[in-house]
Amino acid sequence: MDKNGRGDSYTVILEQGGFDDEDQQNLILAAAGRIIAAINYNQLHFDDMEKGHRNMLAEVLAIILYHRYNGT
Repeated sequence: MDKNGRGDSYTVILEQGGFDDEDQQNLILAAAGRIIAAINYNQLHFDDMEKGHRNMLAEVLAIILYHRYNGT
């Protein structure tokens, strides 16, 4: 929580939750879902995706790589 009593950002929650996500299965499903949604909207390239959607996909992929690199 921050000094104003608000919870952590969605990204932080995903990152911390990834420690209990065996082989990052849920994170991989989240990334796959975002990719499928982009394809359904004919956004076939990362740069074509809506900014917020693109940022969240990048954050999820970075979290997966972080956990895989650290062997958790």
